[in-house]
Amino acid sequence: RPGGRYPDAALLPERGHGLFQIVENWCKRMGMVYGGGLAIGAGPLVSTLRNLPLKKGLNKNIGEGLSKLASAISQKNAMENEYCKTAIPRIVYLIAAHMTFRKTMKKNGVSNSSRRRLS
Repeated sequence: RPGGRYPDAALLPERGHGLFQIVENWCKRMGMVYGGGLAIGAGPLVSTLRNLPLKKGLNKNIGEGLSKLASAISQKNAMENEYCKTAIPRIVYLIAAHMTFRKTMKKNGVSNSSRRRLS
């Protein structure tokens, strides 16, 4: 559902379309058939959710997308390009990203005054 509670969801097809085109063009040049793709939004957050069960909670949308992709591959069928993201509100995502950013700066020796200025 574009917009609404997750405003970035409206941008996923726009951002992902170019990536799908690149892979599709590569397949053509290699003499392969492009069978569709799966774009997963939320960037680095996805790796932190790897221990959570798929198809439940924050990973529900990703699990459903991966199931569609796996089914298409196992049945040797093409699928429509699919766009999905974690079911996490944008504000929570931004807070987590900020915390990680600050921790990384501290780990890499950025001074307290610089950290305050940058974050």
